[in-house]
Amino acid sequence: MAKIEGLRELSKQLDKLGKELGVKTLRNASRAAMAPTHKKIKAMTPVGKKAHRTYKGRLVAPGFLKRSIGLGSRIKRGVVTASISAKAEAFYGMFLVIGTKKIKAKDFFFRVFANDRGRIESKLITELRKRIDKI
Repeated sequence: MAKIEGLRELSKQLDKLGKELGVKTLRNASRAAMAPTHKKIKAMTPVGKKAHRTYKGRLVAPGFLKRSIGLGSRIKRGVVTASISAKAEAFYGMFLVIGTKKIKAKDFFFRVFANDRGRIESKLITELRKRIDKI
């Protein structure tokens, strides 16, 4: 794990903003840091050639998985989490990533995330600094 410089003083500055404003600032900064990776993953997501039915019985056009990949964030007990995932109806995307007996694995997710990890961490720090200075 990479050592991030300057995070201790940013944490103190976030505490000074107050719980509600500090968590909101951290949430927005984490989403902004993950946005370029989200775009890359979405761009690399494979698209089928024919329409198919989801487990709910809906007929969806090719590219449903690609359209279902979203960037989310949440706050739980003061902890901010940002994630990139597919909607529940497109759960089959995980089978494309890890593979099965009949489907060869296509690593369009973990490879991009691993390559962008350092950039995400540095962008998080710059976004936090920018947003704290703005307030």
